[in-house]
Amino acid sequence: PRIRISFLAGNQGISAASNKAASLAGGDYLGFLDHDDELTLDALYLVARAINEHDPDVLYSDEDLVNRESRYLESFFKPDFNQELLLCHNYITHFLVTRQTLFAEVGGFSEQCDGSQDYDLLLKLTEPGRRVYHLPETIYHWRAIETSTSINHTQKDYADSAGLEALKAAIRRRGLEASVQAGQWRYYYEVRRQCRDSVPVALFVLLRDEGDETEKWLERLARVTGYEKLEFHLLSRQPGDSDRRRRISSLDHRFILHDVAPDEKNGPALNRVIAQSAARQLLFLDHGVLPLHETWVETLLGYSQDPALGVVGGLVEYDDRENDNGALPDLNDEGCEAYRRFFIAGSCHLNGLVCPQNVLAVGAELCMVKRQLFDRVHGFDEGRLANVMYDIDFSLRVRQQGVENVFSPYCKAGCPEGRRLLDLDEQARQEKERFQERWRRDLLAGNPYYNERRIFQDAAITKSDWINWYAGLKTERELVVGPRR
Repeated sequence: PRIRISFLAGNQGISAASNKAASLAGGDYLGFLDHDDELTLDALYLVARAINEHDPDVLYSDEDLVNRESRYLESFFKPDFNQELLLCHNYITHFLVTRQTLFAEVGGFSEQCDGSQDYDLLLKLTEPGRRVYHLPETIYHWRAIETSTSINHTQKDYADSAGLEALKAAIRRRGLEASVQAGQWRYYYEVRRQCRDSVPVALFVLLRDEGDETEKWLERLARVTGYEKLEFHLLSRQPGDSDRRRRISSLDHRFILHDVAPDEKNGPALNRVIAQSAARQLLFLDHGVLPLHETWVETLLGYSQDPALGVVGGLVEYDDRENDNGALPDLNDEGCEAYRRFFIAGSCHLNGLVCPQNVLAVGAELCMVKRQLFDRVHGFDEGRLANVMYDIDFSLRVRQQGVENVFSPYCKAGCPEGRRLLDLDEQARQEKERFQERWRRDLLAGNPYYNERRIFQDAAITKSDWINWYAGLKTERELVVGPRR
C-alpha cells in the first residue's frame, strides 16, 4: 500500500515516531513533511527529476510561510549548500529529502535531540564528502501558528537547548577546534574557532597618505593588535619627509615601510612586498579600517588554519551604511563601487550578517589567506585586473583550488572615514568590465550562495536586466552558462 500506518504502544516522542515511520518506507529516498504543512502539487515530481539529474545524498528546497487558511505570508529563498551557515542555524528546514541508506547509516533521528531532531539529522547527513543539492523551487508551505518556531522564536526553550547540544556533537565529529555557545537569538548558535598555533603573520596595508590622521590610525591599530608574531607592511606612494617616516616607524617595532611608485598598480605592489616576507599567513587591511577587538588576528587565523577554507574575511562597518546595497542590487548604478560591494557582501546580507557563512568572494578590506594558497594561484593579478578587482579575482581563483571562502562577523572592524569611492574613476569602470569578461561563464552560472529568486520577487527585476548588470552580458549570443560549483 502507498499509505502505511503504525501505532506505537505509547508516546515515545517525535524522534522515535519518525524513525518508526521511516522504517516502513520502501523507497530509495525519504522526504519529511510536518503534519500541518503542505507540499505543492508538483513537489514530488520536481524532487524526482532533481534526483535523476544530480544523484544527491541530500536534497532541500526553498519554502514559504502560510497561515491557517493556507494564505501566503513570506518566502524563504535559500543559498546552495552552505556548510558554515548550517553551523550557525538550521537554514535548510524544509523540504528535506535524503537517501534511505544514508538515513539509516547516521542513525536516523536522535531521541536525545527531541525538539531539534531535524537540525541534528541535517548536521549528520551533511558531513563533509556528502552530495547536497539545493532545489531552487518553492515546493513546501510551512504552516505558521502561534506555537510554531516558524513565527515565534520564544517557543520551545527545550528545542533551543537541544539544538546547541546537537551542534556541539557535530563539531566533535568534524574534529574542529572550536567552542560552541548560544547566539543572540534562539536557534542561532556561535561556533568560535580556536587559533591552534601561533604562526608568523604578515599584514599588508596600502596607505592613502601619511598625514596626522594616518599616524593616529596606525597608533590605534597597533594598540588593538595584540598578536605578537605579526609584521606590519605599510605600502606608501608618498615618500614624505624623513621625520614623519621615522615617527611612523617608531610607533611600533613591527612597522615596516615600503615605497610604491605612483604608477605601480596595487596587485604588483602587493606581490612584490609579499615576496619579501616569509610569513605563513597573509593578512590584508584597508587604510582606515580599525578592528574592534584585540584578538581579531587570532579570530581570522582560527579559520585560515583550516585546510578546507580559502580566503576568510571579517565584517567592516562603514559610517556611510545608508549607501550600502545590502541584499538587493541597484541595477541603475553601473559603477564599480556598487558592483564590488554587492559582489562581496550581497549574499551575506541575504543570509544574515550575524552568521558566519561560505561566500563566493572576499574583499581585501579585511581578510586573511594561507601563504601556500597565495603562492599556488600566483598571487594577485598584475595585468588587466591589477588595481581595483584584484582581490575579488584572487578570491575566485583561490576557490578554484577546491576550498571555500568564508565570511565571519566575529572579526569586526569599523571605518569612520567611510569607503574609498571608485565610481568617478573611468579606469575602475573599465576594470570592472574586464573582470566580467574574464569570469563571464562563472557569473552566468550565478553565485551559489545568493538566491537570485529574491531579486526577481522583491525588487521586480527581470532576468535579462539582472544578467546584464551582474555578468556584463550585452547580447543574447554571449549567453553560455557554465556549471555551478
